[in-house]
Amino acid sequence: MSKIDVIYRCCNSEVDTPHHDAKMGRYRPPWYDKIKCLKSFINAAIYAEDVIGKLIFIHDGKKGRLYENIPTHYDILEINHNDNNSSLIETFKIADTLTNDVYFVEDDYLHCKTSIMDIKYGVEQLGLVTGYDHLDRYKNNDDITNGKDYIKFIDSTNKHWRTCESTCCTWATTRELWNGTVGEYAKHYKLYDRDLFRALYTTKDIRLWSPIPGVTTQVDANLSPAVDWENLI
Repeated sequence: MSKIDVIYRCCNSEVDTPHHDAKMGRYRPPWYDKIKCLKSFINAAIYAEDVIGKLIFIHDGKKGRLYENIPTHYDILEINHNDNNSSLIETFKIADTLTNDVYFVEDDYLHCKTSIMDIKYGVEQLGLVTGYDHLDRYKNNDDITNGKDYIKFIDSTNKHWRTCESTCCTWATTRELWNGTVGEYAKHYKLYDRDLFRALYTTKDIRLWSPIPGVTTQVDANLSPAVDWENLI
């Protein structure tokens, strides 16, 4: 059975003082809890353990409660950049050393129990996927792919998947695409995810896909719709 490697990038920021106020730079719902995000991911990883090759945590900066909640049997790379962009570059360096398909994960995402399994099967069929059904797809009208979207049903996930063009920095790709075009482009665009996926589409005709409804969500003002995320945690 083919495998998927997973790199979870995290830090202790917002563990004790989440930014619930949009004036602080990002709105978080009152129930946002980074530790619960981590635990939802671990539950999904346990459910998908038969298809996960390596699972590596990258922890940036000062240790705290989040670090203490990472199970000790996982590989943990400790870095001290205290910088989102620099820690992302570290994940790309690790991805280059792996051999399986790869799933990049940020620490402010919630995961449904089946999410990693669904993402693994989605990658096999579609090449480049996210579990996040970004709310932008429903409330914005500035997608360059408007009128050019596709929908597919994947039996192994029992879900429809649609093309999209943004998801932040939590997404998965095949090893073939990573070693080729996607890895090169990701290292160029870094944190600018929408620019990354638009460039892949316009220059290489590589599309990003997400399930409907989402199986993950970034926990901010743009939660994946049609899922009771507060109740999930």
